[in-house]
Amino acid sequence: MAEVIRFEVRLAPDLVAALDERAGASGMSRNRLIEDILARAVAAPYVKPRYTLRAFGPDASRVTIARESDDPNGVGGGAASLSQAQADAYRRAKVLVQRNDPGDREAAKAALMAVFDEVIEL
Repeated sequence: MAEVIRFEVRLAPDLVAALDERAGASGMSRNRLIEDILARAVAAPYVKPRYTLRAFGPDASRVTIARESDDPNGVGGGAASLSQAQADAYRRAKVLVQRNDPGDREAAKAALMAVFDEVIEL
């Protein structure tokens, strides 16, 4: 069994009342409700504000997609020697990186991994 770590959180009385109300409605203790909320929060995909995806394929095919800011126009990159399938995956991945909603980074990597030999995130 994993070690249980205890920590203290200071909450405003109105937040404690809201937690108690929700916990009671769910048939849980306040602590169990807080554990569930935290578990869902950390399990959700993390939206990185800046990252770069690079993909490499056979015959010197390669792409780079760099998200350099929170602005959708802050996405750059380039591609070389792509097949049609690789070009389609590159366009899909670039749109996902521009949108940058939860899960989009993972979906962009998956699109590239489907047609390239190696995909790395920097």
